[in-house]
Amino acid sequence: HDATSTGNRFALWRVDPSGAAPPQRVPGGTDLGPVFAWRDRLFSTSAPGGMSATETRVTATRGAGDTLFVPLFGTERKDEMPRISPDGRYIAYRSVQGADRYLYLRRFPDVDSGRWLISSGPVSSTPLWSPDARTIYIVNQQRQVEAITLRDADGDVQVASRRSLFDASAYWIQLYAGWDLAPDGSRFIML
Repeated sequence: HDATSTGNRFALWRVDPSGAAPPQRVPGGTDLGPVFAWRDRLFSTSAPGGMSATETRVTATRGAGDTLFVPLFGTERKDEMPRISPDGRYIAYRSVQGADRYLYLRRFPDVDSGRWLISSGPVSSTPLWSPDARTIYIVNQQRQVEAITLRDADGDVQVASRRSLFDASAYWIQLYAGWDLAPDGSRFIML
């Protein structure tokens, strides 16, 4: 699957990796931000009216072959850029408050069983998970890559430590993408 943009409006397309068939637009896959797959589901940020809309929601399909994106949870905030932890226990996402974005965490798939503010200040990147699902990487507003290590203490998620790793101001790591972590956690790739 691939999300493409025309202006500030996104659409979801299904592309055969062999190139044997032309791309097909996925019904219901409009007004989405970047899409990522986790197991048999697709996740995205949905923005009725385009990505500059005042309301965004974290959305997901229900399973394999489904193309209808539905809100994963409802809040009064602008929620965006979801990432499922590698062990499937948590979903990290950004939530807009005023002019800033903060990193939140919920349990997954039971997203209503808790919500925790993880960042200590505004976040300017999509969150990335370490392969062991214990650390989330973000770029903070000072353009520092920060490692936030988590601890699950009797059902309550807590920040065990925060560590600044390096200055990312030379890289384009912004709202929707611009960076990723190698599957083994050994290095970052950045635009």
